[in-house]
Amino acid sequence: MPNNLLPHRMKIVIKSLYRIALLLLIPLTAHAADLGIDARDYPGPAWSPYLVGAGIGVVSWLFAELSATIKQTINKWGDFGKITIADVLHLPRGVTAVVLAVFLTAAVIYIGK
Repeated sequence: MPNNLLPHRMKIVIKSLYRIALLLLIPLTAHAADLGIDARDYPGPAWSPYLVGAGIGVVSWLFAELSATIKQTINKWGDFGKITIADVLHLPRGVTAVVLAVFLTAAVIYIGK
């Protein structure tokens, strides 16, 4: 549903839910970030920052070279219709983003345990 068609009260409710979710996520993300891993005490071999930088450069170059093909493919997919998670769940995009953020944060915390 386009944003300008939502009633004013609905906009306020969505913004309030979004802000509350953000306030709840801040402690969760801080907790998830405190996993006690120190990069200097990593038990395995370390990644070379030069190789990582070169890999980022190669991927960026490939994306730049293939961007016309990627755009053409995405435009063809668009002919099949717009399918997004928000459309499938019949929720506004803001609410969907908050729900997915909470889910992903919980998954990170669960995996970190």
